[in-house]
Formats: sequence, C-alpha cells, structure tokens
Amino acid sequence: MKITKISAGNFRALQDVTLDLRDSLSLLIGRNNSGKTSLLVLFEKFYEPGSGFNYNDFPLAARKEIIAIDHASDVFSLSINMRLEIEYGEGDNLRHLSEFLLDLDSKTNKVKILFECVINKDFLLRDLEQFDGEKERFFRKNLEKYLQTNVYAYLNDDDLLKDNRGRLVKKDISLIRDLINFQIIHAKRDVASSEGGKKMLSKLTTQYFNKANKDTTDFDPINNLLLKIDESLEQSYTEFFEPFLKTSKAFLGIEDIKIVSNLESNEILENSSQVVYGERSQFLPETFNGLGHMNILYLLLSVEIKKESFAKSGKNINLLFIEEPEAHTHPQMQYVFANQIKNILKEINNIQAVITTHSSHIVSQCDFKDIRYLQNSDGRTRIKNFYSDLKEKYGDDKASFKFLEQFLTLNSCELFFASKVIFIEGVTERMLWPYFVELFDKSPQRDQNHISLFSQNVTILEVGANAKAFKHFLEF
Repeated sequence: MKITKISAGNFRALQDVTLDLRDSLSLLIGRNNSGKTSLLVLFEKFYEPGSGFNYNDFPLAARKEIIAIDHASDVFSLSINMRLEIEYGEGDNLRHLSEFLLDLDSKTNKVKILFECVINKDFLLRDLEQFDGEKERFFRKNLEKYLQTNVYAYLNDDDLLKDNRGRLVKKDISLIRDLINFQIIHAKRDVASSEGGKKMLSKLTTQYFNKANKDTTDFDPINNLLLKIDESLEQSYTEFFEPFLKTSKAFLGIEDIKIVSNLESNEILENSSQVVYGERSQFLPETFNGLGHMNILYLLLSVEIKKESFAKSGKNINLLFIEEPEAHTHPQMQYVFANQIKNILKEINNIQAVITTHSSHIVSQCDFKDIRYLQNSDGRTRIKNFYSDLKEKYGDDKASFKFLEQFLTLNSCELFFASKVIFIEGVTERMLWPYFVELFDKSPQRDQNHISLFSQNVTILEVGANAKAFKHFLEF
C-alpha cells in the first residue's frame, strides 16, 4: 500500500500542483521560494490537531475574491485543499483503508481522500455586517475564526465539482491517523555551537531513552535505587523543614502537613543524559562540536526516533518528511548523508520518504528518477517529474538524454539551482572566465543597472563539445 499522488490547491504558491510519489524516496528540489516547504507544511496542518490555517495561507490570487465574498460566492473554489491517491494490492491489510473504500469493484485498487479548509460563509457574512472598517484588515486578523477543516472520501475527480459534492463521504481525521503514520523533521533544527550553549542532542537522547522505556520494566532497577535515596532524603527533609512546617501548622491550623521525598526515574532522567565526545577523563560537551556534525547527529537520532514510532504503530503507510538535511554541513558530509539515509530507510517497513534540499551534492547521489523539480513562476508553483517529463521532450534523441542523465548524476547538479549557466569546453576557458568578467564589468558598453556576474547565481560547466545536449533541459 502506498501514496501515489499528493495534490494541493489554493495554499500559498501551491495553487494547483500534483506530486507523484516514489515507492521509497522522493527528492524535492528547486530554488528558494519554489514551494518545497509549503507542501510539507500543508500536509502537517491537515494531519496535526491544532495546526490551523489563516489568511496568509491563501494565495495572493485568491485574496481579492475572499475579501469580496458575498452570499453568491462559491467558497469551495476558494478552499485550501489537499488530495491523496492511495494504491493498494491483494496482499495489503485493508482494515483501516476500508473506511475510505467506496467502490467494491475488484478491478479498482485506488482510494481518493480530500482534505479541505473552507470558509464558513454564513458566519463570516453575519459578522461582516456589523463591521464598518477596512475589510482587508478584518480578514487578515479574523479569517481563521471562520475556517472549517474537513476530510472526505470520494471516487472520481468529478465529485469535487460544486454540483456533485453530495457524493463526498465525510470522514474523521482520526481515521487518517489510523491509516498513515506521518512524521516530519523540520529545517529549523535547534542545534547550536558553544556560543549558543543549547544541548539539544542531550535532550533528544533522553527523550529517545524515556520514550523507548515508557511501557517497559527497564526502569525497575533505577526505581529500587531511588527508593533507598527516598528514605535517606525523608529524614533530612524532616529536620531541614521543621521550622517552616512548625510556622505553617500554626498559621494554617493544619496538623498533618509534611514534605516528603518523591523521586521518580522518569523525572530524574529528564535531563540526565549528555552527548559528549573525547576520552572520558577529558571529554568535551556536545556544544563544542561543529554545527555540521551536530546537525547530522541530530538528524540521525531524529530518524531513529521516527523509526521506532513507525515500527510500534504498525500503520499501513509510513510517511517521513525531512526538510533540508544539508544545513551546516560541508559537501563531503552531504554525500555521506545521501548514501546513508537510503540504507536507513530500507530498514523501515512501508516507508515513503520525501526530502527537500538545495544541495547539489545530495541530488548527485540520488536516483535521477527520484527527482521532483519545483518551479515558481509569477507566484505560482509547478511540480515536474524530471525523469519522465524531460525524457519525453528528448524523444528519439536517446543519446543526448543518456548523456544528460549521467552528467548530472556524476558531475554537477548545480544546474538545478542556478539562475544562469555558462558552458565551457575545458580548463583554458575556466581560467580565462574571471578575466573576461572583470573586463566586461569595466566596459562602457554595459548597462548602468548591471550587476557583476561574480554576484549572480551563475553555474559554469565544463562539458567539452556536448553543450547542445542540454538544449531541452534548459528549456524545460
């Protein structure tokens, strides 16, 4: 069982996009503000309780219609939505998926689910009648109060049309959580160097230990030891707090007030583990380590915690989002992460992972078929399946496509993130390039608004005589 498609509509720059998910790993790439994070956040907002939407989540193109809303407005066409397509096979356990099965035809092996955040028009218009200020300010500050989130099962895309909404079958979000175990590791990981002083790795190791031993008897030896400490502390407390208790009894008229020791292993261990490195007699704290190492350690430990959650929940679908794993890390470490994460994912049953990245080093270590390219044009995102869509453009020119695939995988994936590209034949041109740019920057022929090419996002690729092979790639 797997999610084959995630579609999104009316959420920030994701006005109408569809992501085809791979069976195991899908790599979302693209320049900044192309919508990679938005897709992760959209899933999280629908899945997690209390993660509500607000005015800023609606795309700019829809806000004018929202502000001009009246009794005749179609609020469903303005709703933020996400659609899942789930495919199942004969050997799959359909216990939880059965809640979304609307067709018993044996030839059908797909389920469609709609998540929708829609404006409660009646309540909104009722309150608007009593408001005589600036409408845009009202919507910006209050729209979230009039938003309702619902989940539906449906058969065909035609069911989403306004006149056919009676075919939608409403479901509770808890049924989604029974079916899908969704976990996310955000880019804003709170790791810090010695200047910051935060011991996030130590807290995470403690969390991991406590969570793993929550329902076991592994704490029993610790608890037995704490009982003995309890007895000793009890006597010390009685002597130390005697003056305070005597005054309290006289003041409150309570005879049986006392202070006792109540040590519990879970609380004692809350901040008891510490990540260090070096020999025991001369170890250094985690915050003395480099940010790159700390980030990778944090990621790996987070994945281990998620892996435990996946294993214990036994859900039909395990969905893991990892945002920008390359933070603080040098290129070689990014190579290592890209290779190791695939091995870790193989250990998780029913896993589908989505990784967003700006790292050409991580991209170069992944399968070309894993790549999903996000492109933002005029505030609107498009998602492209790089392998299948681009292969179609090359058509019969299979040799050029094969060269492109091998070149991008083995040599340079910077093209995915560049604004401009200059192809050169060899080393001589690379040596001359800075000289040419310097001359051009000083040239009287340049435009007065000219920005030096040294300051622009330009990738230089040494491709020999094969520049023509990139024609369709650049157009795409």
